[in-house]
Amino acid sequence: MSISEYCHPLWLPELCELREVLSELIDSYSAPHITNGEREMIEATLTCLLDDPNTAARAMLADAVVASNRESLKHIVLALSGDVPEVASIVIAHSNQLSEDELIDIVAAQDEQIQYIVACREIITSPVAAAVAEIGSFNTTIKMLHNEGAEITSHSLMRILERWGFEPSVRRAVEARKFFPIGIRQLVYRLDIIEEMKVIPDEMEVSDHLNSEAIRRNDQTIIAMAGSASDEDLDEFCKHLHDSRQLTTALIIRAAMTGEMRFVVTALSHLSGIARDTVNTILNSGNLTVWQAVISQADCLAEEAIPVLIAAAQAHCELRDEQPFETTYTYLKEVAGRILQHYWAHCSDTSDSSGFVSLLSSYAKDSLLSAARAQLLSVNDPFAALDPVKYRSDTPSSEEGHRSTRHLNRLGQGLVRLESDSDHRGVKREQRLFSGFLDETFQQALSSDSDTSQGFRTT
Repeated sequence: MSISEYCHPLWLPELCELREVLSELIDSYSAPHITNGEREMIEATLTCLLDDPNTAARAMLADAVVASNRESLKHIVLALSGDVPEVASIVIAHSNQLSEDELIDIVAAQDEQIQYIVACREIITSPVAAAVAEIGSFNTTIKMLHNEGAEITSHSLMRILERWGFEPSVRRAVEARKFFPIGIRQLVYRLDIIEEMKVIPDEMEVSDHLNSEAIRRNDQTIIAMAGSASDEDLDEFCKHLHDSRQLTTALIIRAAMTGEMRFVVTALSHLSGIARDTVNTILNSGNLTVWQAVISQADCLAEEAIPVLIAAAQAHCELRDEQPFETTYTYLKEVAGRILQHYWAHCSDTSDSSGFVSLLSSYAKDSLLSAARAQLLSVNDPFAALDPVKYRSDTPSSEEGHRSTRHLNRLGQGLVRLESDSDHRGVKREQRLFSGFLDETFQQALSSDSDTSQGFRTT
């Protein structure tokens, strides 16, 4: 048949031959030898097929138009994208003619089935991914997270976790993506803690026992992540913590007691508005007067934190010039001891200093326990991945299996004993008690039965 016969207004091909006819029309449409008039006739014929009552016929039209990839046929593509799902899915999933704005409108206007098709596209640009993150259904969001061709930004991942973070499958899908920035990683772990401890997210700041434990674990995770982050990632991480109101006084003090002064410097930079390099220079200068002025500029930082951070700066400058420590445990023990000693010297004349030492001691105890567990595991299993929260025993005998754990739990008792004597004149004696007790206890943990030690694994 000639083009004029195909394009006759009364010509209606049988469904069985329509696919072949459409293929011939598309080939003719793209041929260089046909006239403009013939090309317009073909375009008009294809446009008329939009009114074909047979869904299968319109689906064939969609296949043909997508395969042609002709800009001049885009009006047909747009019309088919609003057709029934069986037809619309063809052009939405495969057409390169649809712009970002048009795909965003499709996500906003269509039902879940069509949204899901958008999430299946081979390439999903970040604006389209942002639209799915904002208004996409659960199934659509999960599909997009598993789509390696989806460009999902940090903001979109954050929005997805805000909407669907209570679903473990969403957290695992976010975790599995190649782009998994530190701020998103922290939020995923925080949501894991919330689910595990059955804490209501809005009550994470309530100081009851359950929520206090959730906050403690969340803060420990933050500090551990900050310790392994690059300077650039750490700066972005602290911005995320500041924006999400997690950059608290307790977190900064805990970081100082753990020796993570790089995190403290970056946090103070965000809270004070002073450049990080400037804050770092002031810390390393040892000028405590200027350092105190920087701390005082930090927004929302409790006044009680000032002497702690001054003591931490003193300890940092002292330890910076000493020989490297053999183990993290030894370093943390020294950091905690010196901070407590300097804090006690600064606050010996205040009535509530003894009570605050209790808080500092508990922070130091947590970091020492983690370091001690890590060292104990490295002795028996150098490749074990440490997770202090899930540290458990796989040995048949619960008594033997928990023997070393009890030794490790006693590591913090030496710190707590500092609270019982508020006489600042006994600082050196308490310091010797603190160091000696921890050394003795840790050696007991290391020298416990090798069979028992080998029973410890991480889950």
